[in-house]
Amino acid sequence: MQDSAVLKNVSYVIDQKGRRAAVQLSIEDWVALLDYIEHLEDHALVKSALARLRQGPEEAQALPWDQARSQW
Repeated sequence: MQDSAVLKNVSYVIDQKGRRAAVQLSIEDWVALLDYIEHLEDHALVKSALARLRQGPEEAQALPWDQARSQW
């Protein structure tokens, strides 16, 4: 999904003063928007983790694989 693809299919509910009061989306567009937001969140988490892990295992408080596997 492109950043603005969903915004082209938006319908607005107008209040008595002619101001936008609400937004209507199709279910398909709503799901696409949620997926896009989730993708952005995942990207931010990975970026944050990579920056932390680049500091090295000790500074990142990383666990050895055997220890992590035993906890799960």
